Amino acid sequence: MNELLWTKRAVQHLENVYYYHLEFTKSEKLARKIYNDILNESLRLKEFPFIGSREIAISNTDIEYRSIIVARGLYKLIYFVDGHKVIVAVIWNCKMNPEYYPPVSDEKN
Repeated sequence: MNELLWTKRAVQHLENVYYYHLEFTKSEKLARKIYNDILNESLRLKEFPFIGSREIAISNTDIEYRSIIVARGLYKLIYFVDGHKVIVAVIWNCKMNPEYYPPVSDEKN
């Protein structure tokens, strides 16, 4: 089984997702559910690291980024595989214009 790691940026994105939904919906229960959905769905990468599609929009690097859709299609988890490590680099809101993809980082948390 592979090890699942998160970059500092991805952890910050996850926290931002929680606080955004808490503020937007005024429901801690819903914010927590989305947060936990993202975490729980990321766990399948430990067993199936290549399940995600290759991220062509980020193909200008030496790293092969992949992504899975999580939280009922609200977010995209962008990650890469390094040996037996799966590193989550970014959480992307699927409603945002992909032209403005955030720069990704291979900095491991």
